[in-house]
Amino acid sequence: ETPKPSEFKEIKLHNFILGNAEMVCEAADKRARELGLNSMVLSTMVEGESKDVGIVLAGIAKVIAKNRRPIAPPCAVISGGETTVTITGESGEGGRNQELALSFSLMIDGNEHIVAASVATDGTDGPTDIAGGIVDGYTVKRAEELGIDVAEHIAKHNSSYVLKRLKDAVYTGPTGTNVMDLRVFIVI
Repeated sequence: ETPKPSEFKEIKLHNFILGNAEMVCEAADKRARELGLNSMVLSTMVEGESKDVGIVLAGIAKVIAKNRRPIAPPCAVISGGETTVTITGESGEGGRNQELALSFSLMIDGNEHIVAASVATDGTDGPTDIAGGIVDGYTVKRAEELGIDVAEHIAKHNSSYVLKRLKDAVYTGPTGTNVMDLRVFIVI
């Protein structure tokens, strides 16, 4: 039986927000500052295709490394939100954060001053037990030394394979909390 609206008048309901993307980004920002880094939260609502967002964030990191703008190194740039992966054709194993991280790595190849991580706050990125990945300017070179073409694996949405082989996959286990994704890149 469907309750009538008048039956709800007696109910005293309270909602509490225990966590959200802003809170996780602010906590990361605070920790970066405690570690002595300049820090900024770029956005808590980053959306878009994972590989494209990785390219954009890497571009910002390269500008910071070269021109010390919009923030001076050593620094952390933090963002939240949730990107997507559009699957076309055959697909390997991976997730939005893993693909974003590998896309980022292609753009910073050879740059020894940048490192980035992209993780799902619930501990599960795509249909995997991997939360995300961590990459730096040596990721692509290390992959090539193992005979792995990073761009090819991004195109096939097979990012888990690359990150596992490089031992750069981030594992947290299920966290029981989902406040979207957290991305942090550090420029020294």
